[in-house]
Amino acid sequence: MIIDAHTHLWQRDMLPEKYWINAAWMMSQFIPGDMSIDVILKSDAMQKYMDGSAERLLAEMEEASIDKAIVFGTDWGLALGEPKIPVDDLNKFIADNAKEYSDKFIPFFTIDPRRPNAAILFETALTKWEMKGLKLHPTTGYYPDGEECYKLFEIADKYQVPVITHTGYLTGLKGRTASIEYFDAPTTDFPKIKFSFAHLSFGKIEDLIGIITMKPNIYCDISAHGQLLITNSPSDFYRQLRFIMNHQLVSNKVMFGSDWPATSSLMTLSKWVGTIKDLDNPKISEVLDKFGYKKFRNKDIKQVLGLNATKFLGS
Repeated sequence: MIIDAHTHLWQRDMLPEKYWINAAWMMSQFIPGDMSIDVILKSDAMQKYMDGSAERLLAEMEEASIDKAIVFGTDWGLALGEPKIPVDDLNKFIADNAKEYSDKFIPFFTIDPRRPNAAILFETALTKWEMKGLKLHPTTGYYPDGEECYKLFEIADKYQVPVITHTGYLTGLKGRTASIEYFDAPTTDFPKIKFSFAHLSFGKIEDLIGIITMKPNIYCDISAHGQLLITNSPSDFYRQLRFIMNHQLVSNKVMFGSDWPATSSLMTLSKWVGTIKDLDNPKISEVLDKFGYKKFRNKDIKQVLGLNATKFLGS
């Protein structure tokens, strides 16, 4: 079974307009020539970024042979300005699509913990909307070890559901508060909650290895950072992934993720899955050998593509 542990469902009006402007600026750095932000916002690449419909995701999952996907939104309203469609409606959009496609989607609730009644809304999402976990994005400026977050962790602990969090920097937002160091206390104080640190912490591999080794309830996913790295420097991607999976207590905690549709312009889901399936290619083994690393085995590939996510989800 292949499980994508990091995907989004959204439409343009469900996220702050300032976020799309920031994303267009970032995209402009990779496009030759001098294109205006307005032109980039109307480009095919940005339209794909904004089109996070369930139907499109399902079609691309089928093409990539992905069996299930964890789906969620993002709540950046307090940092970037409220979107036209409020976060409550975004979460309901996620829950409704997951209910319609229950054999494919695993819905996670998302909210800025500083919002009024955030914990009550989270509990309602779990009990009435049948959502299966929590997604956090501390880049809006809150601290994961703060009082507001702890109220959400208490609910997650009560219902024994997992937590996924963004880690690392992001254009227009605050990467410092999304550093894994701020999860040191929560992952200790709530040892029964499974936490996943997204994006391989954008390259802070040694920190990830350290905290995952010491705490059995921590996982990570390879989304976004993985596609960026494989696109720009494939040998560094193979090296980083092999480096983290060399560690016995970490190799069973690394999960496949895509950050779809944010990464659509970088790589299709089918190509991203194919990249992981091809890790035992002799040519890749030769690259790893130059770094003194052992080759990927079929067992490693199966762990990343689905076995580890199955454990993270508890099923």
